[in-house]
Amino acid sequence: MVRWVFLLGAPWTVGSPAGAQTWQLIREVRLPPPVRVSVDRYHRIFVGDAEGGIRQYDGDGQLLLTYSPPKVGAISLLEAWNTTKIFAFSRDLQQYTLLDRFLAPLTQNELDPDRIGFARNATLAADDQLWVLDDTDFSLKKYDPRTQTVTLNAPLNRVLDGREYDLTFLREYQNVLFLNDRHAGILVFDNLGNYRKTLPFAGLDYFGLLNEELYFLRENRIHFFHLYASTERTLDLPTQQPGRQARYALVFENRVVLFYGEAMAIYRMEK
Repeated sequence: MVRWVFLLGAPWTVGSPAGAQTWQLIREVRLPPPVRVSVDRYHRIFVGDAEGGIRQYDGDGQLLLTYSPPKVGAISLLEAWNTTKIFAFSRDLQQYTLLDRFLAPLTQNELDPDRIGFARNATLAADDQLWVLDDTDFSLKKYDPRTQTVTLNAPLNRVLDGREYDLTFLREYQNVLFLNDRHAGILVFDNLGNYRKTLPFAGLDYFGLLNEELYFLRENRIHFFHLYASTERTLDLPTQQPGRQARYALVFENRVVLFYGEAMAIYRMEK
């Protein structure tokens, strides 16, 4: 059951290179510990839990829909940007689920072990194929579930140390694939799987993309990196309760959503 906690107190004003920002807390929502989060083009928030459940909220934190899977398995990646096809992958179950915008299942399939040895993670590509990180041969694959064939295979040992890597997240955005390695940073590939460069942001578990910027949470700040100008800016988080630290952040329109152990806090940002 979801408990609502309304904390509409005085706003915080914080400084950043872009100028002063005022944080106005809209709502804080209690929820099961989030393991993966996402946001769609219409600013709906999606939260996945350790049992494979998904909750959908509007931009003000009102619960809209829930999904409970037929089999329990932690969500390794959740991608909602497509809006008509919500993608969830479970490493434990080696299966992916596609949901419609009402969180009704469209399809649920296990990856073919003859084509994909063991998928560390997977996400939806723009052409409805899947990008898959295959641990068995340490490669980036593109897999077509309609024909159950691998259409692209790019070895990763040319750009990463196969003995020490931690690939936590990947996302295709504007015909570019971004792949997060906790040790090396964010690797950038084109949509044909060709490696282009590595962005030097190591130590991350998750990143977001908004307009022409990549953003991530680090040391009580949200860092923004412009994908084309290569400029950076930061946004300080409001003062937190002692011992409380945000794990994820989502940024959209004039909202920032911070995720903690068993809660999410939604803020309105004003200059």
